[in-house]
Amino acid sequence: MRFRIIYMTIETKVNENIRFLKDIQSRVVKIERRMMETPWKGRGTSGMVDLPEYLQDNPITRQELNKIKKIVVTEDLLMYPQTMNMGFNVGYVIEDIIPTAPGLKPDRNNLLFFLDKQVDKNKPKEHIYEELAKIFRRDRNYELARIAGLEDYVIKGLSREYSYHDY
Repeated sequence: MRFRIIYMTIETKVNENIRFLKDIQSRVVKIERRMMETPWKGRGTSGMVDLPEYLQDNPITRQELNKIKKIVVTEDLLMYPQTMNMGFNVGYVIEDIIPTAPGLKPDRNNLLFFLDKQVDKNKPKEHIYEELAKIFRRDRNYELARIAGLEDYVIKGLSREYSYHDY
């Protein structure tokens, strides 16, 4: 019985941390799902596309950013920088890597993505990048990126400077 209580406590903690990230996500990004048709090599393709709108009214606070960094490490989550808004902004993605059957790529559950300009407006964006780089340049993060099957350019981008992601 004692083991069961400890197990439930750990499970609740994980859920609280994941819920925290998803709550931040819903506050800083509004996602609109649309049906899109895209011409590609002479053929049209169609499908559902998520179009994010990054909200500036309620930025991520310093305290929240510190908690996000802690959660990424303690929950063993993948974090990586990414060029967003067609090159106009640097953003950060946090994903949970979920194992599937042996030999298959794991599932990736997107928990949070945000732009650098949605964090601490008193600090230059390059400083935010360097602060978060301490998290996404950890050896474990590189390992998670490989396990997740991320493309080489994403993995190489982990070691690049801010200007690589900011066109």
